Amino acid sequence: MTHQQPEQQQGSIQQRLSMHAHLAPEDVRVSPFHMDVNMSPPLNAVIQSSVQLSNPGPFGLCGFALTSFCMGLYNMRAGIDSNAPGNIMTGVALFYGGLGQVIAGLLEYRNGNTFGGTTFCSYGMYWISYASTLIPSFGVAAAYADHPEDFMTAMGTYFLGWTIFTFLMWTLTWKSNLVTSAMFFSLGMTYLFSTICSLGHLEPGSTVQKIGGISGVITSALAWYCAMSGLSNPQNSYYTLPLGQLGRRKKRKKKARVTTMQETNMSRIDDETVEDVTASKAASDDDEPNEKRPRDDDAPQPSQTLEPSPPTLIL
Repeated sequence: MTHQQPEQQQGSIQQRLSMHAHLAPEDVRVSPFHMDVNMSPPLNAVIQSSVQLSNPGPFGLCGFALTSFCMGLYNMRAGIDSNAPGNIMTGVALFYGGLGQVIAGLLEYRNGNTFGGTTFCSYGMYWISYASTLIPSFGVAAAYADHPEDFMTAMGTYFLGWTIFTFLMWTLTWKSNLVTSAMFFSLGMTYLFSTICSLGHLEPGSTVQKIGGISGVITSALAWYCAMSGLSNPQNSYYTLPLGQLGRRKKRKKKARVTTMQETNMSRIDDETVEDVTASKAASDDDEPNEKRPRDDDAPQPSQTLEPSPPTLIL
């Protein structure tokens, strides 16, 4: 059994590889919230591709965008009275903006996207917690019925915490893309205006609240743009929406500078190599053995004729 298990695992891996062999790189969509996550080893990446092919980012962004859009129009008091209740936000905040984003965040965690999972789960829980203050059975607003100013202060503290969290998350988008970074900044400003309006005990429909509503509508537009950028591809549309990558210009300058330094070093090495070869060749010519050089002594001499010796008489 111990010898058959590796063979069975290898066969299972090969089957999964063959199942995904037809996939092209452009078929895999990456979430706009995917922030350079460390990839798994190639084998594990292929095995998990059946899950990673589904991109939960656009779903979470659409839920966030629609809920923010409705809330922005309510804060702007567009077509409604200044004292109109906000209970209309309960349904969309609980399910589409709340539960929907939590599901998207869990799927992002499954795909290895820590930033996307943290973002979607956090803001999904925000909408659920905010909707709970609008549900009468929870008794949140009723507990402050005799002290409305304390309720405004409590809500201001609540919005202040989300303002800090949003701007902290915004700092993590500076190397991602322009649209996502602008969306988080606009969302942070929306929370900031809500904080000022609540802590300042401003009347409903005040200028600060309306400015916060405008910022919320801008946030929703940017979120929808990110969602459409993740959904659009050459297979289903005639256009693709760019997000404007950040940090590439600096990276290109650094790469060009490194390339220039490498070329300079290579040319310097080539020049030194040529000089070394020339010097070694000259040295080899100087150190060549003398017997290999032609000398005057080695020139052929004319043959000498020997004179015959006189005959010797033997007595």
